[in-house]
Amino acid sequence: MSRRINILIDRSVELLEKVVIFGAGQNGILMMYLAKYMGINVIACLDNDANKSGKVFLGDIKCLEPYYIENVPIIVTVYKEEIAKKLTSQCKVLGYKDIIYLDFSKIEDELKKLPDKNYLELRYAMYFEGKVINWDNPKTFNEKLQWLKLYDRNSEYIKLVDKYEFKKHIAGVLGEEFVIPTLGVWDTVEEIEWDNLPNQFVLKCTHDSGSVLICRDKNNFNIEEA
Repeated sequence: MSRRINILIDRSVELLEKVVIFGAGQNGILMMYLAKYMGINVIACLDNDANKSGKVFLGDIKCLEPYYIENVPIIVTVYKEEIAKKLTSQCKVLGYKDIIYLDFSKIEDELKKLPDKNYLELRYAMYFEGKVINWDNPKTFNEKLQWLKLYDRNSEYIKLVDKYEFKKHIAGVLGEEFVIPTLGVWDTVEEIEWDNLPNQFVLKCTHDSGSVLICRDKNNFNIEEA
């Protein structure tokens, strides 16, 4: 790991040699990973949730109940300012003087500038409570999915994961009768021909999973909200 991600972090963090991180949720794991990526030694993470005490994140960072670690700066990692103030006060009570609050609310796009392998490691750790991907010998289904993303670059997959393109693929292989009819495809919201749609329809993006809007009665369908 190296200090190539300075743009994501408050400049006060760049020269730190070691830190303690307050928070073992997704934000805390995010900060743990970025700190390690920058070559900073994460001594430990602290969390108010007693159930997390003793857990190990990213292979070697142990979570502890809040207490003072002498001569080590502490980083508070939350999005909401009011929670940050509360945790900052708690850090002062514990004895910390060098307290750094980092606002992660604006770095989502910057994270995507990470090398692919690091981005996948970070997202995996955030969603699986700090677990580390075993790239050399992936065992779980989700580990293998990440491995495929990185090492199985097949241009055909682009068509297979696009809902519209995949329909054309199936129609060409099996026949049109196996494909649910498509009412329309648009590049922007402004292009959608609402008046020409039937009273009931399903609206979804072609490129992702979960963004589905079901219209059961167009007369009561909130287009602006959709």
